[in-house]
Amino acid sequence: MNAGAIIILVLIFVILLILAFRLSMYLMRRAICTVIRTFQKHEATSIEKAKTLKAMGLSLNVPLISFRFFRDYRPWALQTLIKAGVVRMAIDDWFYLSEEALKQNKKFGCKP
Repeated sequence: MNAGAIIILVLIFVILLILAFRLSMYLMRRAICTVIRTFQKHEATSIEKAKTLKAMGLSLNVPLISFRFFRDYRPWALQTLIKAGVVRMAIDDWFYLSEEALKQNKKFGCKP
């Protein structure tokens, strides 16, 4: 191989790496919005209306075997929202979405 071919291969690799990173960021942002909408759909938006994650179809654990083409980012998104204080635990395994904290954290803003 000559130097020109090696440079082209390196450029292709860098472009693919950037595209993979962008795709991952897009899927993470979409998962955060999906989790927020799930809490809103189930009306778990206050401590009195808290629900279990299982009842809302969510989980904190990443499945070991998945038949999806893309990785499921919802457990990561839920953990991120909990760490940010947007999703809070009411009692053991009962969670709710704090809309006040959501308004303060503009980085989690999702389009309706």
